[in-house]
Amino acid sequence: MSIGETLSRLLLKRLVDDVFVTGGVEALDAVVDFLLRCGQQDEPFLTAALKRAMQRAWSALEAALSGEPGWDHSQTGLTPRAAQALRRCLARVLAELAHGKGVSDRRTVQIVAHALRRQCLEDLYCACAAETLADCIDQEEWVRSQETFVRFAAYQEQRDMRRRTEGQLLRDLEQYGYVGLMRLLTGAGGLPLLLTAARAFLCQELTQLLYYCLQESPEQTPDNCTLVLEILHELSHPCFTLWRTPALCEQARGRAHSLCAWHSGHANCLPDVGRPAARTPHAPWTLAAALTIAAALVVAAPTWLLVENSRYYERERQRVATGRQHLRNEQRRIEEEHQRLIEMQRQSAREEQARQQALQRQWEEAKRRRLAEAEEEQRRAEEQAAQWRTEQQRRSAEGRQACLREEQRRREQARTTLEDGLTHSALRQDQAALAALSEALRLDPNLQGAWSARGVVRRRLGDQTGALEDFYEATRRDPQDVHSWFQCGELHAERREHRQAIDAFTAVLCLEPNDWEAYRQRGLCYGHCGEVDKAIADQTKAIELAPDDPQAYCHRADLYRLRDDLDRAFTDYTAAIDRTKDRSLAGGAYRGRGMIALHWQKYNQAIQDLTRALEYDPADSTAQRARCLAYLRNGEWTNALLDAEELIQHNTDDHVAYKLRGQAYMGLKDYRRAHEDFSRALRKGRDAETFYLRARAKVHLGDIQEAIFDCNDATAINPHLAGAFYLRGTLNLREGYRISGLADCRIAHELDPQFPLP
Repeated sequence: MSIGETLSRLLLKRLVDDVFVTGGVEALDAVVDFLLRCGQQDEPFLTAALKRAMQRAWSALEAALSGEPGWDHSQTGLTPRAAQALRRCLARVLAELAHGKGVSDRRTVQIVAHALRRQCLEDLYCACAAETLADCIDQEEWVRSQETFVRFAAYQEQRDMRRRTEGQLLRDLEQYGYVGLMRLLTGAGGLPLLLTAARAFLCQELTQLLYYCLQESPEQTPDNCTLVLEILHELSHPCFTLWRTPALCEQARGRAHSLCAWHSGHANCLPDVGRPAARTPHAPWTLAAALTIAAALVVAAPTWLLVENSRYYERERQRVATGRQHLRNEQRRIEEEHQRLIEMQRQSAREEQARQQALQRQWEEAKRRRLAEAEEEQRRAEEQAAQWRTEQQRRSAEGRQACLREEQRRREQARTTLEDGLTHSALRQDQAALAALSEALRLDPNLQGAWSARGVVRRRLGDQTGALEDFYEATRRDPQDVHSWFQCGELHAERREHRQAIDAFTAVLCLEPNDWEAYRQRGLCYGHCGEVDKAIADQTKAIELAPDDPQAYCHRADLYRLRDDLDRAFTDYTAAIDRTKDRSLAGGAYRGRGMIALHWQKYNQAIQDLTRALEYDPADSTAQRARCLAYLRNGEWTNALLDAEELIQHNTDDHVAYKLRGQAYMGLKDYRRAHEDFSRALRKGRDAETFYLRARAKVHLGDIQEAIFDCNDATAINPHLAGAFYLRGTLNLREGYRISGLADCRIAHELDPQFPLP
């Protein structure tokens, strides 16, 4: 059962009780007859009226809980006075609930009451959103609820019915989780306030329904229509008061119980309609006795009253005369006392005036004396201050002279120490130079060139962090120091901090736009950061500023190789070779040009350049590996075998060298050794081409099934390796697996048309 349905039942019980208390039995008969007629029709008039009344009552309760003065109470049907009374009573209910929680402090009570109000309002919003307040009794429930209209039930039974309904309301609120509304509506006065408003709104709805029945449905009009209208009109105006105290509740219950008892016990004694009531006979002597007593009272009472009034007036006159004489005596005594007090005040005023004049003279004399003393003290203080200022000026001048002499001495000593440090630095005596330069900077931190010089020494000693700190301090003190900026860039480049290096070289170029070495270094950093276009632009600018710099050509060639612009890379490598005398740089240029020739399948030229690169740098494994591959591509198996064995001697874990030596053994038709080298390479790392090469070696060794397995691994690792598909297809055809063999050959032909279809 929903909350709205329970409250609707409780509202009907409350309406029946209030109609009985207000209008008696006759009004109860008429209103109940009207309710029964409205509820038993096919159209749910009474259900709709109950629903609208409950909605308006909930709205009135929401307005009272919110406490907003701008709330439009006309939407619910409450007058401003009634709405104010409802808010006031609700505040008392919340305060009482707060007191019930054991709170005694007034401010704490207000806080708890405000929290209860907010919780009740939130629960009311949640209940409205969940539509648990909008339900009303249906037709079947209406039939079961007609016991509410039993007119002659005992009062105790009605009270038990209301308590059961209130208990059902408590369970519904607890079930839905509306704890705030449960505390408010089941308290001492919250539910009566809500029911008072709902009863008034229901009576308004029933009044409109009665007018509608008079106009549209006469069959639903009650017999005593005027009485019903009066009762509904009287109950349509809610009168909100504070909740009943226990004493008042007991009195009201007593009156209601007496009315119900009278109604239950004398129901059969009610006069029938159309039959006159019987009269009780009286005795004649009773009337005579009453008349005699009345006559005696009429005669004796005025006489007694006159005598008593005269005595009372005489006593009052004497009392007034005595009081007046006493007042006159008291007035004379007060006047004499007043005159005496006035004389005493005048004497005291004269004495006080004389005393004040004497004190005034003493105060003026003391003031003159204090002024003279203050003037003398001020004069002496001014003389002392002048002497102190003179002494302070003399001491300050001496101190400044001493500071200047000390500063001059420290500067001279710092310059001498700096010259010693520069001398040690020139002689590569770095420890002595570092100590001297540190001492010079301690003596004079503003010494020009000292920070940069110490940074150079620290860099030679391997202290890159300290060198960076010194160079940055030099640039902070002198932002135009190009040498320090350049040193910062080189140190960042050595530490692979390429972004910081780019910033430093950019600062150098802002100071000296034609510094070709800064362009070259910044281009190299751009290349490490992956910004190839900027790197090429800087290397090109460096070449424009210094056409004979081989490093710029070599760096730009490396960048062109990254962009697969091999023609320009080949040209730049050639230009670097023509211009360089540095063996390491020449070796790198020959290696790059040889690898480009290898890519172009110019194997003789590649072998020649790579050989020159190895002459300049015999430990260049990249060049030797590339020359071995060139020998293999050129068919020089013995030379390739020698290069591969030399690579393996330098690094026994080089799986690429084993793979190259295996290919050399394949060219020399030593398939067993080739198979062993391919197996070693595969143990170092799984590679599709190595599996394919080992499969070829196994074919020559006659192990066809193992060759097919290696082809399977090769195609699984690299699905685009056409040679592995073609070899597996031919082997499957040889073994008699025609379908799978033809499929592999077809895939190989699709990947590389040079493999023919069988």
